[in-house]
Amino acid sequence: MPPLQALVALHGFWLLLLLPSAVWAACRWSPRRLRLLGSTLVAVGTLGLAIVAIREAATWLPSVPDEQARYLPHRLIFVVASLTDVPLVQLALAGTVCYVVGRLRMARRQSAPS
Repeated sequence: MPPLQALVALHGFWLLLLLPSAVWAACRWSPRRLRLLGSTLVAVGTLGLAIVAIREAATWLPSVPDEQARYLPHRLIFVVASLTDVPLVQLALAGTVCYVVGRLRMARRQSAPS
């Protein structure tokens, strides 16, 4: 396992790469496009996390004794924390920012007097 500082630095790098792009899109794009982008990013991040969970359940669970099977959630957190090549959590976070801003802008536009 890489050192904790390296993991934090790499996850921070992905956040610094993705969140400013999401903020830029939130400032420039229409609410409809933001909601679409946000939904897509959240779906990609969630699908990636589901794939990681299925892979770990299929490969790690059979290799451990039955009494250690209860540690699968801990194993999943460990794998996601040490997975620095693919920013699944950061993608989902950036998508959430885009989606929420798009929804708020849409609601503000609909409630504004014409």
